[in-house]
Amino acid sequence: MVDQMVLQTQQWLNKTYGKDSRFNAVSENGQTGWETIYGLTRALQIELGIQTTADNFGPSTQSLFAKRYPNGVQQQKDGDGAKSNVYSIIQGALWCKGYSTGSNISQHFYSGTGSAIKDLKTDMGIGGDTRFEITAERLATLKADGYRIVGRYLTEPGQNKLDPSEYFKAIRPGELERITAGGMQFFPIFQEYSTKLSHFTVENGRKHAQSAREAAQRLGIPPTYIYFAVDFDATDDQVSSTILPYFRAILSSLGGGYKVGIYASRNICTRIIEAGCAGCAFVSDMSTGFSGNLGFPIPNDWVYDQFTEISNYRGQGWDLASTMSNIQDVMDWNPDADLHAVCEALVGQDETYLSHPGIANLITGKYVNGVWKSISNSCNRDDLCCDGDAIRFAQVLSAGNGESTHLLSQTMRDYYNDAGLLANRFKQIAWSMGATNQNDAATAFRTKVDWGNGILKWSIIGEVSADVINASCKALADYIF
Repeated sequence: MVDQMVLQTQQWLNKTYGKDSRFNAVSENGQTGWETIYGLTRALQIELGIQTTADNFGPSTQSLFAKRYPNGVQQQKDGDGAKSNVYSIIQGALWCKGYSTGSNISQHFYSGTGSAIKDLKTDMGIGGDTRFEITAERLATLKADGYRIVGRYLTEPGQNKLDPSEYFKAIRPGELERITAGGMQFFPIFQEYSTKLSHFTVENGRKHAQSAREAAQRLGIPPTYIYFAVDFDATDDQVSSTILPYFRAILSSLGGGYKVGIYASRNICTRIIEAGCAGCAFVSDMSTGFSGNLGFPIPNDWVYDQFTEISNYRGQGWDLASTMSNIQDVMDWNPDADLHAVCEALVGQDETYLSHPGIANLITGKYVNGVWKSISNSCNRDDLCCDGDAIRFAQVLSAGNGESTHLLSQTMRDYYNDAGLLANRFKQIAWSMGATNQNDAATAFRTKVDWGNGILKWSIIGEVSADVINASCKALADYIF
């Protein structure tokens, strides 16, 4: 079936850019497809002055767009006669998504285009996922900031041994009712032990499906998609050998009217969906270093795209500063605990940190002034990977060719394909502070960051002793080297 406005978009693209070598002609068939989307993408890049265009929005496109439109593309006032091909590109993109901007593709941005954009925003909403309980106060803040949907975790390891007030990330009683009564929506996520290939067995697939179904039913969640997580960089071969059988087991075991969704990198999402083992995707685009996101298009059946993390980051050293506060709490609650063992448990560990021998038998949560406080591992392995990688990228990019439109993607591709560089990803943190060994790193962390004053004073909750600061810095240095 021919969509006349999509056809008009395709005809306008070919007429406007057909003679430009940076543009690939699109088929004029009136059907939205990737060819047309890529055509709109290249057209915008041409308007931004990019000489080497591509089928995706890379950092150069985003940077140039933000520079030209720092406040976004604004709707014209009635009677404003200014014309722009960018307005036409926006209209074409809206028509391809099924939103009417008027009777024709024009070079104006009047109320018809503005209304279509508002309708699109209303339909798609702004959402996010979080481990934190959506309290009444947090709900009000999210709504005020324009959020309409939030992802929450169905379960967490060891949940049956915890009081709901002790949950680290799982949905708490009454929370979903509060979310919906407050005018927001939610989507359920199942993520337990999903960070290593060994976690993805057929047996675990069956168990995870059963756990997810039982949790959803217990919480009164009607049949919907449940997003099962693959939170590590599985290669294509690993997807075939391990991840696909895991999802086949989920698909055959879930039941209850629930459907299988997937949270993973672009390639993994596409592979699992194309195999018929999931129906839609929550794409982990925030994991920019995952090979499954490099050079792969976003899946056709994506529903949510995780493209950034919003935190209370206030300056260099936040992860370790926050961990120092946690370590201090553990020592305050367990005066006879081994400080160095506690540091080892809370620096560089994965999601199983609570079972680490250093804190497994200690008090790791309690009520403080009527509010439940629990220990987290903010200086965890994944965050340290991101920190080390980011330092390396910054060094390469700062010395690179500013005219290259593909420098970032090429840098990332080279880096993640170099086993030698990856082996030193944690050392990048120490090297950036001039330290090349364990002792120098501990000294640098302790002396080159002001843990008690300035910006970081606001990052550390409560008073942290010098002993904890010293032991924390040593633990990070030991982990790196």
